[in-house]
Amino acid sequence: MSNRPPGARQTGGSRQPAASRKPANPRTRVRSRAGTAPAATQRTAGARPRPAKVAERRVARSRRRILRRALAGFAGIVALAAMGALVWLVGWSDVLALEQVHVTGADASVETDVLAVAAPPIGEPLVRIDTAAMAVAVRGLPEVADVSVTRSWPRALTISVEPRTPAAVISDGSSWWQVDGDGVLFGNGREQPAGLPVLEAPTGDTIEEVAARAAGVAVLTGLPGDLAELVVAVTAETEASVELTLDGGATVRWGTADQMDDKSDVLLALLAEEATHYDVSAPAKPAIRP
Repeated sequence: MSNRPPGARQTGGSRQPAASRKPANPRTRVRSRAGTAPAATQRTAGARPRPAKVAERRVARSRRRILRRALAGFAGIVALAAMGALVWLVGWSDVLALEQVHVTGADASVETDVLAVAAPPIGEPLVRIDTAAMAVAVRGLPEVADVSVTRSWPRALTISVEPRTPAAVISDGSSWWQVDGDGVLFGNGREQPAGLPVLEAPTGDTIEEVAARAAGVAVLTGLPGDLAELVVAVTAETEASVELTLDGGATVRWGTADQMDDKSDVLLALLAEEATHYDVSAPAKPAIRP
């Protein structure tokens, strides 16, 4: 028989009464929570550098900065020294001094005159030679139309000459001059140059005389072939008074060197009528004198 008091309920198993259970110790829970810190907090606290290591790092960085500055200063000194040596080598030593002068584009006689007026300073460092002044001096020669003077490293100069091209010859009564399309006289000699037409024009150096020669050359060299065969002489006293002498003795007042084609066409048409003088200076109003 059971000793249960009357009215008591029977439960399954041998469950311990609730009153007999021991409650959890609250101090143990609190201690567990307080004693276990997060891993991240522990790592952060353990990674803090010590004051001595911080000081060592600062000293190392300072030394590296000082070394970089010293190296930069040394490199600057070396660069300045190298630049100074280069300046001395190029501008003052005889390592790159002038030894040879080459003249191109000129014949032997003109080459002699070019060297005489250029006066190249043999032995002078190339970089200190005034090539522009030399070019100006050479350009003053009548036979030279243009010139350039260049350094030919390491020890030479090259003078490149563009000579004037003769278009006609002019006599001054005792000698013969060659004249180019600009009216410049050059190449004076006792003998008449062969293969060039004769121009009768003043041989002075005034602007008006140079312009007269230029106009005469322009007419002389600009005549069409069928008309040029009939011309035996061209005279240019002034720029606006060019005249032609034909093989039959007739003269032609040509005027300026303008409207060359129109004047040529008109003159060829007028030659169908025999005359002693033709005037085509104004091709729209030509004139004939029997």
